[in-house]
Amino acid sequence: LEADYNWADLPPVGGVMIGREAYSRPWLLRHADTRIFGAAADPNRSRREIIDTYLEYGERMIAMYEDFYKRGNYGAAGYSTRNLMNPLLGLFALERCGREWRRCLDKEYVGKGIVGKKDPELREMVEAAMECLPQEILDLRASDENE
Repeated sequence: LEADYNWADLPPVGGVMIGREAYSRPWLLRHADTRIFGAAADPNRSRREIIDTYLEYGERMIAMYEDFYKRGNYGAAGYSTRNLMNPLLGLFALERCGREWRRCLDKEYVGKGIVGKKDPELREMVEAAMECLPQEILDLRASDENE
């Protein structure tokens, strides 16, 4: 989302597909509210806050579908720890710590990280991986960046 691009010059459209980029590099959308949707301000949340909100969502989804998996419906779409971890992989894409973030998440998932058990709970896995990152990167807000 380039700051100097004039979105008003675009013809009216019913929708825009941004799926792969949003999934791979979600931090790019940090200014979408103001630059695309015309909001007065962006939420200006840190990645730590985004992760905390996402963990709450993930835990709700896992709890909602827990019985579904216990009945043996493993092949069906649902909310496993692995499925919920994937959208977090790109949150630090193009940052100096992006590769370390992905490596730490993967190590936690396979049981070779801080938690030390295979297939840990989503929150314990992600919080352990957050220990690999510099705190200033986790707490950086969009308004703190020099664009």
